Amino acid sequence: MSDTTMDGEAQALGCDQGSRIGVAVRGTHRYAVALRAIGVAECIVEVAGELRDQPSQTSLQIDERVHLDVPEHLDPEVVARRFPWRFLDHSCRPNAAFRGRRLIALEDIAPGRAVTFHYATTEYDLAVPFACECGEEDCLGVIRGYRALSGPQRERLSGAVLPHVLRCAGREVGS
Repeated sequence: MSDTTMDGEAQALGCDQGSRIGVAVRGTHRYAVALRAIGVAECIVEVAGELRDQPSQTSLQIDERVHLDVPEHLDPEVVARRFPWRFLDHSCRPNAAFRGRRLIALEDIAPGRAVTFHYATTEYDLAVPFACECGEEDCLGVIRGYRALSGPQRERLSGAVLPHVLRCAGREVGS
């Protein structure tokens, strides 16, 4: 879905002033989009939220046993405005990647275009694996996390995988 842009069917939700990304809605699907032109290597967002020791379908793994998620019991409109990173879609050919807690543009991203990252670069095991719908030629099909990737698939992501994911993989090899 890395080429997804807002169209007449998509509706933008409110966002905090100065934010580079917001949340668009198409049907029942909410996804993060660029609110303005974002240049290559630009920091798109620095993620914040509550730290948890267990993953969820919406959390982001930030260390070996630490996951970042949005506070529970918030109104969905508040989540969209304050935590737009929660709506970042996966793509097997993403236009952004995490460096620590910062999401960095891998290419220029036009206003209204979906902002995506490869979930296996931050997640060793996804709490809820899913069928990928990115439509890329080299789509992985089912996204389960870094652990499920083959050697060539891991090689393709080299340089983008966060250190905590590599530590998890190293711990598994060492055991």
